[in-house]
Amino acid sequence: MFRQLPSVVTLVALALTSLPAWGSDGDIAIVAGLLDKHGRKFQGAECDYWLIKWNDASETGVPPFGTCTPPTLKVYAVLEGASAQGITGVEFAVRMGPDGFPDLGYIMFEIPAPGATVTLGSAFTPPDPERRGMNITWDTCQTGDQGRRLLETIVVIPTVPCGPSQRPPEFQMTVSQHSHPSNIYFRCPLFTLCDGPVYTKVCLGDDIVLCQTQTPPFPNDSQCSTSGRFVINGSGSLGSCGVPKGFAPAPLEQGTWSELKSLYR
Repeated sequence: MFRQLPSVVTLVALALTSLPAWGSDGDIAIVAGLLDKHGRKFQGAECDYWLIKWNDASETGVPPFGTCTPPTLKVYAVLEGASAQGITGVEFAVRMGPDGFPDLGYIMFEIPAPGATVTLGSAFTPPDPERRGMNITWDTCQTGDQGRRLLETIVVIPTVPCGPSQRPPEFQMTVSQHSHPSNIYFRCPLFTLCDGPVYTKVCLGDDIVLCQTQTPPFPNDSQCSTSGRFVINGSGSLGSCGVPKGFAPAPLEQGTWSELKSLYR
């Protein structure tokens, strides 16, 4: 468990030792909900990937994951470890693709969840390599619903042709640090806890490592990590997908252009 560190002395001491194998103090998940062939939602069944297939898409066959219709993604704060009792803030950005350069083929429409006291910036836009990041704060402690708090809804619009003979490109999204971290010692997606006036910061994910600060003399006294990942048309491992027992896999929850326009009326 990594918390806001009180002094450089403590940081240097940590740098001289190996990191303990602590569990995650929270996460940010990017997921899409499942529908069956009749349009019914599977409660709690969500995927961290969207695989576009074109064959065998009729109701008489096994429905594939994905169609030409874009998916609607949900971004959740996952409260666990130190954050299990609630949070008062979130700071994060989403890295598009593995290289940090522009990844063509999709437009992301970002719709922050209501209820926050302050919401600043955009986690998904503009496209790489431009700077991005979102800060969300609440006046009261957020304990979420079954350990999760909705942060955003994302509508994904493919900008390339899709059909039986064409497949939109692979696209990877990874939750990472804000492009301008509010604290140089936390170069990671982070939560602030419900312990005001301190508001302890915790890095998210289970890959926390010591890393260099971004200001001279560059000692190894910062913390770096990444968090949740979402993959469209991944060529390798596609992650996990919870499908209720006794049901065949079905298309992911989909958004349409008309639904998107209705959000701005």
